[in-house]
Amino acid sequence: MARCPFANWNPVSYIGDLEKMSGAPKAVFLHTNGGGPHLTSWFDQLFQKTHQRVGSTFQVFSDGSIDQLCDTEAVIYAQFGASRWAVSVETEDDGDAHKPWTPKQLAAIEKLLQWLHQEHSVPLRPMGNSNDSGIGYHQQFAAYNQSGHDCPGPVRVNQLLHTVIPRLSGAPIGGGTQGGGTQNGGQSHVPQPLNPLPLPWMKKDPDTTTWQKQMLARGWSKIGTADGIFGQNTKTACEAFQKEKGVPVTGEVDVHTWALAWTAPISH
Repeated sequence: MARCPFANWNPVSYIGDLEKMSGAPKAVFLHTNGGGPHLTSWFDQLFQKTHQRVGSTFQVFSDGSIDQLCDTEAVIYAQFGASRWAVSVETEDDGDAHKPWTPKQLAAIEKLLQWLHQEHSVPLRPMGNSNDSGIGYHQQFAAYNQSGHDCPGPVRVNQLLHTVIPRLSGAPIGGGTQGGGTQNGGQSHVPQPLNPLPLPWMKKDPDTTTWQKQMLARGWSKIGTADGIFGQNTKTACEAFQKEKGVPVTGEVDVHTWALAWTAPISH
């Protein structure tokens, strides 16, 4: 059992009823909790009413302080089946899931992820599929977000992929497979899109050209040509790519699908 030395120990009342993981956690999922006070009392009330062991391992507040609600090896349900092998981190958002993490919050998240890496060898890279090790987020995989809600939201996902993970690794985003950051042809650099994602439909756009060129280089030839237009061929390739990588099949290039074009292993 592991407790973070720089987190406030604020356990849920039902901590004695929590199962233990079969081994050390291999991943961590980031969430957003809707703002408000410390979550321990809210989870306690929910347990008293329903006896559901729903909660979170950590909560990171906007001022950079951290609560730990249970041991890192405890199974507390925050992301369905992944809760049996992943740590969960709720993040205060003042009731606005589209609000970015504060600088102090970012620093606390990075410090916590670094500690999880040192304590449990959780890789400091984005998860590449739904059973991968590494750093993920709640809305990333449909299997672990069965309610389909936007958590932690596009702004914070962008911060995670383009700020937090690069700073942790000391380099641009890499990884996506359990065996290493660049195996099977995976690249270590993810370019920052010029405009907000997802890519626009049927409108010539330089970000679309960048993504098409990368996908063509990986063997997704059904895109046709990198013409900068997100047409039906590109949409079909996007859906097939998302299905293969185990992420929600939306047919849109969001921040995670964009990053996977550079970080996930090449299969075509």
